[in-house]
Amino acid sequence: MFWIDTSGEIDVIKTWNGSEWVKTSPTRPEEIGAETPEGAQEKANNAEGNAKDHADQVAGEAEQAAKDHADTVADNARVEAIQAAALEAQEKVNTAKTELENTIALKADGEWVNGQLISKADKADTYTITEVDNAVNSRVSVTTYTVDQQGVFSRFESAESRITQTEQGLLSTVNKTTYQQDKATMEGSISSLTTRMGQAETSISQTASDIELKANKTDVYTKTETDGKITTVNQRISTAEASIQANAEQISLRVTKTEFDGLQIGGRNLLRGTKDMSGNSASGYNTSETYQGLTIARSTNGTTGYKDTFTQNLSEITEGEEYTLSFFAKASANQNINCYFYSPNTTVSGLSSTGNTSSSSDGGIYVAVTTEWKRYWVTWKQTKPTSAKRIIVGRNSVASTTVEIAGVMFEKGNKASDWTPAPEDVDGAINGLAGRLTTAESSITQNATQIALKVNQTEFNSLEGRMSSAESSITQQAGQISLKAEKTELMNWEKEYSVNTANPIKLTTPDGKDLEKDATYKVTARVLGTTSNTTAIAYFKGNNGTGFILEKVYELGTSSNHPEFFIDANGLPAIRLYSHTSFYNVRVSHEKTMGNLSEFQVTSSAISSKVSQTDYNGNTIASLINQTATTIKLQASRIEFAGHVFGQNATFTGALQGASGTFSGNVASSNFKIVGGGINSGITFEVNEGATKKTIPINTSYTSATGVIMSIAESANRLNHLGIYTDILDVSTDLAMFSSVVRAGSELQAGTSGSIFLASNTELKYLGHYVPFGYRGTVKAIQTASDRLTVNVTWTQLRHTPTVFVTLHWQTGSVSLSKVTTVYVENVTASGCTIRVTGSGFSSGEFIWVNWLAVDME
Repeated sequence: MFWIDTSGEIDVIKTWNGSEWVKTSPTRPEEIGAETPEGAQEKANNAEGNAKDHADQVAGEAEQAAKDHADTVADNARVEAIQAAALEAQEKVNTAKTELENTIALKADGEWVNGQLISKADKADTYTITEVDNAVNSRVSVTTYTVDQQGVFSRFESAESRITQTEQGLLSTVNKTTYQQDKATMEGSISSLTTRMGQAETSISQTASDIELKANKTDVYTKTETDGKITTVNQRISTAEASIQANAEQISLRVTKTEFDGLQIGGRNLLRGTKDMSGNSASGYNTSETYQGLTIARSTNGTTGYKDTFTQNLSEITEGEEYTLSFFAKASANQNINCYFYSPNTTVSGLSSTGNTSSSSDGGIYVAVTTEWKRYWVTWKQTKPTSAKRIIVGRNSVASTTVEIAGVMFEKGNKASDWTPAPEDVDGAINGLAGRLTTAESSITQNATQIALKVNQTEFNSLEGRMSSAESSITQQAGQISLKAEKTELMNWEKEYSVNTANPIKLTTPDGKDLEKDATYKVTARVLGTTSNTTAIAYFKGNNGTGFILEKVYELGTSSNHPEFFIDANGLPAIRLYSHTSFYNVRVSHEKTMGNLSEFQVTSSAISSKVSQTDYNGNTIASLINQTATTIKLQASRIEFAGHVFGQNATFTGALQGASGTFSGNVASSNFKIVGGGINSGITFEVNEGATKKTIPINTSYTSATGVIMSIAESANRLNHLGIYTDILDVSTDLAMFSSVVRAGSELQAGTSGSIFLASNTELKYLGHYVPFGYRGTVKAIQTASDRLTVNVTWTQLRHTPTVFVTLHWQTGSVSLSKVTTVYVENVTASGCTIRVTGSGFSSGEFIWVNWLAVDME
């Protein structure tokens, strides 16, 4: 097991020896016996100092002897002899200096191997060629040092100058009288000086010989030879091992072939949805915050128990021997968290990046996390399981603390890699391109009325559903009105939730948001990982933005691990198991079947309105704007103007409504309607009966040859009786003005005051919207094949193709529900449909009852 320690100046590979982490290779020169540059410099300085001290001693003794005897010399006759002796001494010193210079120049400029200077006192302390070969073969670093010759020479020159000065001093101080008195003494001193100078010459010669013994070329390598040896060593090192140096980052990494063969790197993330945490079964802990672009999951533990911050069932069987989990984590306090690799429990051992080990079969292992974001890893060894296992990251068992997890990676091998998304996550993004991506932009400018219109629409069709988003912006400078609308169409998606009875999870959108409280969702749940059929179908209907109403359509079972849809304590749709302690993955298919009306804000005049428009494909859009060379058409269910509208002519195909108004001419309409408020008694109505025009005063009725067309009665400026045989009756006041609404047969029905009677083909509108009509019933679906039960249903013709809802209605004698898979409708028309119940093993004569409801929603 290897670990790269990044806590020092350089990253170091370490291995676990059973009790501690140890380095796999040296990181400092002294650990392999190499001489440091400081050590080599010190030894060179010592060698230089020894040579200089010896030369100083010789020159100093000569100088001091001359001075001592010069004080006793007084005779001018002896000056020449003394001068000759001094010159002789100087000459010998110069000769010795020259010889020493030549010897040092030839012998002292060498290279030092293994960090040891070849400047020893004698040949016995000098490295031989064989010793240097052994040092080089041991891959010892080489240091080159050159003796500072000038330092020695300058000292000899200084001594020479002082001797010359002494000579000149003698010439000025010696007198004849003094000489006569000390003649005998001078002769003895000169003899002694001569002897000592000879000894100095001998000593200098011996020193030169010593240096020659130390620096003889036959015993040491020259710089060129040493460079060749180093090149050979480098080639041998390159062959035997790999070395990487990145000076910019101050990283030195050394990996031997044996160590590298032990590494196993997977690289593929086996966990899905880890970037946005959409794959976290504990989705209730997901946040909108991110770390390094990765969504954070955060759990806060109570005073007892624990919280699992991230969980996921693997989608495939882990067949390898070793797997590594890595993740970013931090906590509100320094503490241990647990990670698990289990179910089935085939884990043999575990090791974490914080040094913890485990032999638990469920892989349970501690990881010591801090209060700062860091990346951690756990490596498990296992035996091959028989089914896909489960991962838990960040189980928080410490009371009243918070744990945060991000960037979870699970891969094959024993080496942690940087976080990458699962291939399935990347494929999902790419497969989205298999759908239809359309971007359209149009710009229309009409300078005469200073109207600018810009529409941007982006549509995206995927394999699983259709999402369309449109945005429009209208600017009209004259009225300073800006209008913007956004619309989302119907959509569907699938999602997996890991739940048991005690740990339910709320249903969410694909991006992890709560379901909209003003929309309707059809949800179908199926429990994974079990051979039994566990299916449930339900509708969550938004309750005017205040919550949801649950309508259960179908449940195969209501116990054990069967799924149960319910509304949680926060009033949101949720899923759980009926009665089971084990966690199961439940795959839920969500279908948003109905959305809310788009809302518009007209900012300058503070007007807010709601519009709704349905196109030919049945899609709800915010508005419809068409422009041709001669016409601009703005179509919406409601358009409001803050001021007066002026024009030469106005034609309305629908209703014209208003609080009050004055018409100077006739109001002509083929379909005149009375909308709201009271009716003044002086109003009359004109009805065309063929070529004859009839006038109908209020409180009277008119009957044509084909039957009653209109009957009106007034009471307190309110209609209290209205009988109409027409296609549409539009009532824009509250229905309290009528005591009842009756759907009649094919002919107009007589009624009493306060009632509305409609013929079979008449539809009722309330406040501008159709009131839905429909039919319902219960039918018997019988066996038509081994895998289906079928029944055809008919009803009285509706104006439009209705929406049909079906539910199973089991009664004694019906087929067993365990054989049933789904129930659906097909071939829906305005007057009927076919209902099919699918499954397996149906026998001849078997049947089941089905409740159906057909509603004309248009």
